[in-house]
Amino acid sequence: MNTELMNVFLLAVNLIWVAYNTNKIRIIEANQKFAPILIDEIFKPYYLKIECHLFIAITEDNKELISSNLIELYDQLKNKNLLFYISDRLLVSLEETIDISKSSYFDKKEFNKKYQQFSRDYYFELNKFRKIVGLRNRTPYFRIHHNLYKYKIQWLVIKYSYLLPIIIIITLYLYYFYNTFLK
Repeated sequence: MNTELMNVFLLAVNLIWVAYNTNKIRIIEANQKFAPILIDEIFKPYYLKIECHLFIAITEDNKELISSNLIELYDQLKNKNLLFYISDRLLVSLEETIDISKSSYFDKKEFNKKYQQFSRDYYFELNKFRKIVGLRNRTPYFRIHHNLYKYKIQWLVIKYSYLLPIIIIITLYLYYFYNTFLK
């Protein structure tokens, strides 16, 4: 009885695994067809206009530049019929960010919030398509180099994260020293 139950369980797991992998292979094959197009038509041309301005805080000084770049990106996607190929998350966040930038009542806090969401979605899509065409993902060091953090503390933590194990070890030794010799 136990071996029959185990065989049925393994069969079910195997069928689920086959279905999952088949679906994943189809998605990868579909993405491989249009990934180079998106890289060449969208991500490369908008490297300086979009990618190098992701995650920054929106101010009165850069609001118009960011808005015009986003509108230009959307128009490019629309004109070249590439809206179909980008994810819903990126498309929705792009459209929402543009809508807020065009509204007569400008809410800087809401615009920043939507722009940060757009930045995350764009960064995710960029890395996904870079991986498909054989390029390495953008790392946190790319963001540090281009000052792509809204708050300075964010990049300081990432830039000096390699020191964290050393700080923990020193803290533990100091704690041990304090408890054994100074008490």
